[in-house]
Amino acid sequence: MSNDTIVTLQGHVGGTVQLREVGDAVVANLRVACTPRRLKRATGEWVDGETQWYSVSAWRHLGEHCA
Repeated sequence: MSNDTIVTLQGHVGGTVQLREVGDAVVANLRVACTPRRLKRATGEWVDGETQWYSVSAWRHLGEHCA
């Protein structure tokens, strides 16, 4: 696992999770929306940034859990 890249997303699922079988494995495909929030120091108010969308594929047990 030393060459694996680990990414953590925090957001909202943007649709239905699609579950399918690929060979002996199960994969779930979904879209995740993340909207960053930033503090404007001049005014002291929080503002939303542009929403970013990510396509996610979760394999095997994680895919089953997502579905």
